[in-house]
Amino acid sequence: MDLVALSGIDISQSVMITGVSNTKADNEILDHLRTYGNLNRHFYVNDPTSTFFKNLISEFVDTTAFTSLEPLLPYTYCSKTVADRVFCITALACEYAATEDSSISPPNYLKELKHIADRSGHRFEDVLKTVMRQIGQHLHEAGADDDGKSEHEYDEEGGVNEENEVEEEEERALEQQKPFSPSARRVSTDQQGARPRKSQTGPAPRVSLTAHSLNPPEIQRVVVEHVVRNQDVSATTSLRLRAFSGRVPKPCSEADFESWRSQIDLLIADPSLSALYVTRRIIESLLSPAADLVKGLSSNTLPSVVLSVLDSAFGTVQDGEELYAQYLNILQNPGERPSAYLQRLQLTLSTVVKQGGLAAADMDKHLLKQFCRGCWDNTILTKLQLEQQKNNPPPFSDLLLWLRTEEDRQTAKESLMRKHIGLSKQKANIQSQSTCSCGHSTASEELKEMKKQLQTLQQQMSQLLSRKNSTESKFKPRQNNPSHSSPQANTKPKPWYCFNCGEDGHISSSCNNRANPSLVEQKKKQLRKKQQEWDAKTTSSLN
Repeated sequence: MDLVALSGIDISQSVMITGVSNTKADNEILDHLRTYGNLNRHFYVNDPTSTFFKNLISEFVDTTAFTSLEPLLPYTYCSKTVADRVFCITALACEYAATEDSSISPPNYLKELKHIADRSGHRFEDVLKTVMRQIGQHLHEAGADDDGKSEHEYDEEGGVNEENEVEEEEERALEQQKPFSPSARRVSTDQQGARPRKSQTGPAPRVSLTAHSLNPPEIQRVVVEHVVRNQDVSATTSLRLRAFSGRVPKPCSEADFESWRSQIDLLIADPSLSALYVTRRIIESLLSPAADLVKGLSSNTLPSVVLSVLDSAFGTVQDGEELYAQYLNILQNPGERPSAYLQRLQLTLSTVVKQGGLAAADMDKHLLKQFCRGCWDNTILTKLQLEQQKNNPPPFSDLLLWLRTEEDRQTAKESLMRKHIGLSKQKANIQSQSTCSCGHSTASEELKEMKKQLQTLQQQMSQLLSRKNSTESKFKPRQNNPSHSSPQANTKPKPWYCFNCGEDGHISSSCNNRANPSLVEQKKKQLRKKQQEWDAKTTSSLN
């Protein structure tokens, strides 16, 4: 095991520095690295057998510090204190993955490559591509050396073996056309297809690599899977997020905060995306005034920190219990379809679960319970037998499909019924307007008859009114003074007071006051006097 593995250093957040001298002059490059974040430890590789001999390895304390530096790697830093001193900074994971490990045995090279990928913190396909490039370069160099030696190969008679030269040219053309794979170069006559030589005492026969050795089927399958997967990920992450500004009212081209937040949660859940990339996508999708809230944050801020700031400004501030109480008061609106009402309940219930007011496992149960409680269409509840399914509620998708299917069936039946009833009314109107045998319309004759009867009634009413007026004029008394012709002067005075308390405006049956006999007697005397005066006036007018 190499020195890096024995040291226990975290390869995924470490860098390797070349050009160091193992003196105090190296503190300059360490101080430069501390500008990106705190260093956990660093050590100088003094093992001559190590691949990283005379190099300095530094480990960051926080992954965020390494993430902010990683896009700049490999990075060259010129010393400001020592002339002609140049430091080269590279990611230790890339260097460690590119190093040929002597412990990799030919039968287990895939397992060892995966182990190296896990130790280095890089994806397996990246390590695989790096090893493929190194093997390809090594095979090119080895092929060039073998081509130089093949010119001096002779057969048993001392001449040049022309058959071997033709075969070697064909093999070189095949190697240039085929892509190189990260398979270990196994040199064995039974698997590599070495050609027999005519001379048993001549130079050692040259071993040729077949196309099957260069590209084993398992390596081809792994490469194709990872390349296709990377293409799918890059196509997905290249899509632009919908913009969010937080303005009220919400513009049509923007998403509301909950929808925008769901897109960001999907990016954070993707393990192939770094924290720096997610933060950049969040900031790119923000518009003012939401963008103004995160301007003060640094570029290497974690996505969780950015989202916490936005949640405090635009997120829901009500707790789960308050939202659940509001959810119980949601009823079906007039003219609202049951499927639309169910979707409105689902949206509110999702917010309740997100705020911790309800367990996610109980969503379907509470959704069906509130739907049966707030839906006014008893026909659809009975048809689907939803009341009987409260103990074993169906999923939201199934329930929504049932409602939409039943609504469509009812709509089609009502449309057919209106069409059938409309045709029946139209036939009845046609029959009522049919003509008689003499050629005249029955409806027109009825209308003329009704007009004649109306005229007769009007004449009779006018005659009765004229007779009544003449009779009243004969028996109407003559009045000398027009000022006393009011309706009150023609009627005999009546009691206007309460017989219990003597007050005006109410009667004794509804009186709650104390009895006042003196006032009642006084009002009674006034009533008698007025009645006597009225009787005298009436007698004089008749005489």
